[in-house]
Amino acid sequence: MTALETRGLTVRFGRGHSALVAVDGADLTVPEQSIVGLVGESGSGKSTLAKAIVGLVPIAGGEMLLDGVAARRRRTGHVGGLKRRVQMVFQDPFSSLNPRMTVGAAIGEAAGTGRRASRAVRASEVEELLELVHLDPAVMRELPSRLSGGQRQRVALARALAVRPEVLIADEITSALDVSVQSAILNLLRDLRDRLGISILFVSHNLATVRYVSDQLAVMYLGRLVEAGPTQAVVAEPQHPYTRSLLAAVPRLGVSIRDVATGTLDAVEPPDPRHPPSGCHLHPRCPVGPMVDATRQICIESDPREGADARLHRAACHFAPTAPSSDGTARYELTEKEAR
Repeated sequence: MTALETRGLTVRFGRGHSALVAVDGADLTVPEQSIVGLVGESGSGKSTLAKAIVGLVPIAGGEMLLDGVAARRRRTGHVGGLKRRVQMVFQDPFSSLNPRMTVGAAIGEAAGTGRRASRAVRASEVEELLELVHLDPAVMRELPSRLSGGQRQRVALARALAVRPEVLIADEITSALDVSVQSAILNLLRDLRDRLGISILFVSHNLATVRYVSDQLAVMYLGRLVEAGPTQAVVAEPQHPYTRSLLAAVPRLGVSIRDVATGTLDAVEPPDPRHPPSGCHLHPRCPVGPMVDATRQICIESDPREGADARLHRAACHFAPTAPSSDGTARYELTEKEAR
């Protein structure tokens, strides 16, 4: 069982004025034997953070730790020492599998990496891995093109598990699947967590999906983590305006999409990530910030991540409470102007 942690992790593409800071000082913890959901709209940097953890993109600053031990940094900015301990499953299972290799060959190749094993032993391992992800071992003779999307995603999971990782990163693995298949894959992730004791970082733009599968929830906006905490607590009492807007946008039975109010998020275009707003990145779109109350200039002038550790859910919002209210709950207090 392994805990994964990032401290001040930063990913930058380009140089000078044209540089894009895709991940800006992310502090994220994936406790051992737990599922952490990382959620945010497209372009928030969540997939880039996931790729940086496994070394697919170089990091410009910060560090990563496994069980409190920092992974070594290479001169290229990639992080070494994680090759087998942390594995990633991608959004499109068809593009992540070699279309010319059978399922058995693809999984067997990963299972045999770094060690010698006979063909019989490797075939036995492939069968066990396929059964682990609830697939008939007979599919090992099939090509990926002969399988459904859900079956291909299970094969991709089996291939990642073949090296016996301690941490699994699942990047949007249900977004291209039918709703019924999504549910099966989510249940499979929870089953794998319980049976193997692995830690899982589940990346998704769908807050409803993340809410169902995760123990902990982290919310990302424009490269920054803006709120994190136990899933049920964050969903019940979100402390950041962006989290509340995401929750309000989740479709609900009996509610017309026209009746779903997301504040100013829909009314204002997202800012250019190459030139993010000063202070709080959300302030030009925030439903409770200076767009609503002109006196809240602190949102423009100061980075709300300072002091976030003292706030509920580590919310990167200047107006998030630092202690529960008298009735034991944590609620955001709206001004009279905001309430209107």
